[in-house]
Amino acid sequence: MNPSQDLCNRAARVLDLARSGATFGVAFSEVSTDPAGGAGYRPDAKLETDGDGFRLSGVKVYSTGNIYADHLFSSALDPDGTPRNLFIATRAAGVGLPDDWDGFGQKLTGSGKTVLTRVRVEPSDFYAVPERRADQPFLYGFTFHQIYLTTIISGITDRILRDAVALIRARRRNYYHALHDHPSQEPELQAVVGRIAAHRAAIQALTDRAVAALDRAWAAADGPQAGPLSIAASIAAAEAKVVTDESAANLAGLLIDVSSGSGVSIARALDRHWRNIKVIAAHNPRVYKERVLGDHYLNGTAPPTGAFF
Repeated sequence: MNPSQDLCNRAARVLDLARSGATFGVAFSEVSTDPAGGAGYRPDAKLETDGDGFRLSGVKVYSTGNIYADHLFSSALDPDGTPRNLFIATRAAGVGLPDDWDGFGQKLTGSGKTVLTRVRVEPSDFYAVPERRADQPFLYGFTFHQIYLTTIISGITDRILRDAVALIRARRRNYYHALHDHPSQEPELQAVVGRIAAHRAAIQALTDRAVAALDRAWAAADGPQAGPLSIAASIAAAEAKVVTDESAANLAGLLIDVSSGSGVSIARALDRHWRNIKVIAAHNPRVYKERVLGDHYLNGTAPPTGAFF
């Protein structure tokens, strides 16, 4: 069987599982290696020979969603020291998914460890990433992931606006020194809600702009403009992230401003918006993105080629 046919067969296996309703997670990042998956990345997880197959051992981190997944994509070094990508079931013997995420946000995402203890791996469980031809430009394969995270934060700002409106409408009294008896008629509160709505709209527009740029890049993936459009999509994703991460966190603070004292109730858990925004944003800190954007516009420098772009 030629490599292309083998790759197609393995892809068909995953697609068949997806059609049957199976869910998937990833277990690549490790504390002692480069979690960005950039140049020179080598996993610490190891494969040892076991008859006609292998045994996999190692610890992966930032395993978001794996406690809910049926199968995992992972990586390890084979006995020859070669990095290999592989596919395993979460119910396989030796797969541990402790719910030990200790971040102050994303409490329900199961973003803790994946512990692999001599997990059986069959030869058919390995897969290869297609190599780029010499005449192909580099295409930024992780731009989708960055836009995905920004879209999640964009969705949180939708909820912030809805919560702000609901809170103010539900309040039955105002402060004695306010300008109106009912909070919904209070000019200051109206202005804050207007600010939340306007910044939310800007975040959504920037996110949509990044999505459109990625769509153009994907549509031209086999054409002469593939490289420039891929760079443009990566830049658009970075711009959306820089603005969204900062503005969304500010909107989460404004929600507390309009809620009054009752808004800090633990039962309402309104602080979850700020916590979730900051934790999602921390996956890929915007402070590093700003320099890359400036270097690109000043000097025409392309973004880095690792997983954060």
